[in-house]
Amino acid sequence: MIKGGRPRIGVISDNPLQRHNISHALSGYGLDTSISGDPERLENIVSQTPPPVDCWILDLEDEDKWPDFLETLLNNTDIPILFGLGCAPEKSSE
Repeated sequence: MIKGGRPRIGVISDNPLQRHNISHALSGYGLDTSISGDPERLENIVSQTPPPVDCWILDLEDEDKWPDFLETLLNNTDIPILFGLGCAPEKSSE
């Protein structure tokens, strides 16, 4: 994390609307999404050293479609990964 700065949050989801809703929810808590995309787009980024984020939020609708990506993400990072367990709140949700 950047000293004195906010954490860099990365959002990974295979659903564009879910990525947007997660980023919007993070913004509501004063956090910024530094990178967002689907596993295919972020495949090379997740294994960078140092990683481009301080925490990943991972939410996949079809985990079976991304086994190699998940293995890379889980085996090549020491940063926290928060796993999504359902739909992100809609913009109008408190």
